[in-house]
Amino acid sequence: MGKIRGRDYISWLWQYTAPYAGRIGLLLLFGLLETFASLAMVQITKEIIDHATVGSGFGRLLTGYVLLLLGMQGISVLSTLLTALVTERFSFGIRRQIYEKILHSGWREVTAYHTGDLMTRLTSDAGNVADGIVGTIPNILQLGIELVLVFCMLFYYSPLLAVFALLVAPVAAVSSWWFGRKLKRLQVKVQESEAVYRSFLQESLANLLIVKAFANEEYSTQRLAQLREERFGWVYRRTKMGLISSTAMSMSFQVGYIVAFAYGAIQISRKAITYGTMSVFLT
Repeated sequence: MGKIRGRDYISWLWQYTAPYAGRIGLLLLFGLLETFASLAMVQITKEIIDHATVGSGFGRLLTGYVLLLLGMQGISVLSTLLTALVTERFSFGIRRQIYEKILHSGWREVTAYHTGDLMTRLTSDAGNVADGIVGTIPNILQLGIELVLVFCMLFYYSPLLAVFALLVAPVAAVSSWWFGRKLKRLQVKVQESEAVYRSFLQESLANLLIVKAFANEEYSTQRLAQLREERFGWVYRRTKMGLISSTAMSMSFQVGYIVAFAYGAIQISRKAITYGTMSVFLT
């Protein structure tokens, strides 16, 4: 049943994504162009440092570096604008289809869900799906390609350092998977608490006359505070887990940086590499 649900989920996502596949592909292309430009800048930086070390001219290299930098900034601006446009249209498309489905559903099917719950699906849930499809998936593909290119570049200059980085990668992947499962569960709880919170607000405001008639103002205020505290608890736990995961990943990256720095310093002391090559290691 899990596999069936997985296939159904992918089919559902593709149904909503297909009309925007071209624009999402364009976002991926922009990301890849930024990746290639950044790698080219790393290589140019190496050449600039090496030329400066020997005292020769590097004006042409510096010009190329500035042009690449300006090009990357232009691509970044276009990518940001396109991402905002596609995300907004994509999320609205999901909201419209869900809204139409609600309108054409049977009364018994609709009343099985609270209005506040439906509002959560139409607002924050739809927005999260759009952010994941438009932002996260292209970023994953871009980072996968970037990982291969960076490994090849690092292997060219230092096979030992590249192999060390490759050995660290599985540990980082397993850690990310473990933290991801924890964060996914907490995110579901946050969304559920948000739905309950909104449902109570919508219900109490829609029936304000009844609340006043039975003098339930104090109870409603206390109930709202209780729901707020429950939601705050899940948000706090999610934030704490996110902080732990980001700190752990950041520390692992810092270890890699220190290793690259130490290895580069040793190689420079042996005159085995240039200062420019060390800049490649660190970058």
